[in-house]
Amino acid sequence: MVTAKDVAKRAGVSQATVSYVMSGSRPISEATKQRVRKAMRELNYVPNVNARSLAGGKTGVIGVVVRMDEDTDMAELRPFLVVIMREARAQGYNVMLIPADEGVDGLDRMVRQRMVDGIIVFDIEWHDNRLERIAEMDIPTVLFGSPEDSHGLACVDVDYRRIAQLAVNNLAEQGAERIVVIGDYGRDATRYPFSKFFAGEAHAVAAVLGMACTVFVPPQDGWRGIWALKDEVVDLSRVHGGVAVRTPRALNYLLQLCADLGIVPGRDLYIVAVYTDDYARSLPRPVSNVDPVPGEMARKAVDGIFAQLRGERISDQLLLPHVTMR
Repeated sequence: MVTAKDVAKRAGVSQATVSYVMSGSRPISEATKQRVRKAMRELNYVPNVNARSLAGGKTGVIGVVVRMDEDTDMAELRPFLVVIMREARAQGYNVMLIPADEGVDGLDRMVRQRMVDGIIVFDIEWHDNRLERIAEMDIPTVLFGSPEDSHGLACVDVDYRRIAQLAVNNLAEQGAERIVVIGDYGRDATRYPFSKFFAGEAHAVAAVLGMACTVFVPPQDGWRGIWALKDEVVDLSRVHGGVAVRTPRALNYLLQLCADLGIVPGRDLYIVAVYTDDYARSLPRPVSNVDPVPGEMARKAVDGIFAQLRGERISDQLLLPHVTMR
């Protein structure tokens, strides 16, 4: 069985340093942490979480509170979860997915029973009535989002206003004078910060550029919701208009709609969507995209949890997206 001593030997550090890297209890240089994590991967080392819990009072588990229902776009969520689990595992931690419908009472019960050492919370609302209770739990916490009042909890977010700016500017550069912004089914544009900022800023930028802009929220989930946009898409194709799409799932349905209507993106209709660069490989016809950098957000969130476990105060972080023309 591989031990921490074996990892230390492979990384060229002391066994205590390996322990500090896994627990986050001491400041260690980034170069040393990377060396130790590399050795752990090469040796397939799995820390004994139960032993560490008994020794240091830590569970070795990070809780991730996330909405998992029929409206969840897994193509949007998966890049976050992959990196969270990888980064946590590199520190010798496990990840527990906590369905958002457990509510604050369920989360409070888990915290009081010491089931997790820290929590990362998705789907933050603009006015989120969970946050005051979560702040009272006094546990390392990072929010994915930018609420009006975070109650002192650390936030990591991508600049969704900038995403909207890049998307609309991209459509303008391609020649679109009239655009439609596709929002999220089941998510009120005023309820969630990302929807609020995306739709609001897109409309504002379009007005400055002299472009006609309409925000379309699918009336139902799935293919039928996008099918309701059929007449508008046909009209846009006749004037070489554009569409800005916020989710990968809506983009897939839009591309299918264009194929059914004989409309060729890039020739008849300009499209820009919010998705990661990696996701382009899965599309039947890649279109220009604004990458919301979920991997970077996830790394910052996990780093923030471990910083708090070390007793450090961390500041909010707003990350910049980037655009790729296709």
